[in-house]
Amino acid sequence: MSVARSRILPVAFILLVVVGLAGKFIAPQDPSEVDLTLRFIPPFHDLHHLLGTDQLGRDILSRTLTGASLSLAITTLVIATAGMIGTGIGLAAGFLGGRWDEVLMRITDAMLSLPAVMIALFLVAVIGPGFWSVVVALMLVTWARYARFVRGEVLSLRSMEFVDAAIVCGTRTVTILLRHFLPNVINAVVVLLTLDIGRVILLESSLAFLGLGLTPEQGAWGSTIAEGKLYLESAPWVPLTPALAMMLTIMLANAFGNWLSDALDPKQRAAA
Repeated sequence: MSVARSRILPVAFILLVVVGLAGKFIAPQDPSEVDLTLRFIPPFHDLHHLLGTDQLGRDILSRTLTGASLSLAITTLVIATAGMIGTGIGLAAGFLGGRWDEVLMRITDAMLSLPAVMIALFLVAVIGPGFWSVVVALMLVTWARYARFVRGEVLSLRSMEFVDAAIVCGTRTVTILLRHFLPNVINAVVVLLTLDIGRVILLESSLAFLGLGLTPEQGAWGSTIAEGKLYLESAPWVPLTPALAMMLTIMLANAFGNWLSDALDPKQRAAA
């Protein structure tokens, strides 16, 4: 990886996150304001609506920024919560073994065997649409990935001499998990969290696109694309603008995840 790329990627990713999370605060217009006299203004037609307007006269730029804010807020909450729950379960299953490992891994395997989108759709349909419903649903279909991964890492560390020494010395289980296992798996978990950003954004947008996630009035990318698909030929900027924003966000998040994986790899650091 070139030096220029290694410097640009983290800066671009941090800038994306900051702009995305602050999207609804820096939006130039009210994303839900309807003005039928401004319907289908094309991009760059005037300075008040740089990216045009939709079928209800709502500003596309403002709705795209608001959608970014919602998607990144949901993604941050989902991966943070799912990462903590999954890491805790993986640590406990790998270290305790026996019946605990059997029960926890069977639950984990059951979650991993089910289609994430279908389970998320079912959960949101049961709980009801809304911001926190989407967060809970996506968290419940995401934690198992981290539990399975961390459990495998713990099993590989379980036979190390420093673990045996800690057990012989009578160190408490919680202390062993937090002091000896967690520091050895946290880097890999952080990389997995970063690489999951694009996946969670796609899941959230899929729910919104199908009408079971955030409502169109909230300006979510998925619902904006769903509304705009009817005007793909007459006003292509309506669905394509949020779609391109989502695509660029996912691509940059994946690129940053790959960069972070290389940066945290001891072999890569030694070679550098």
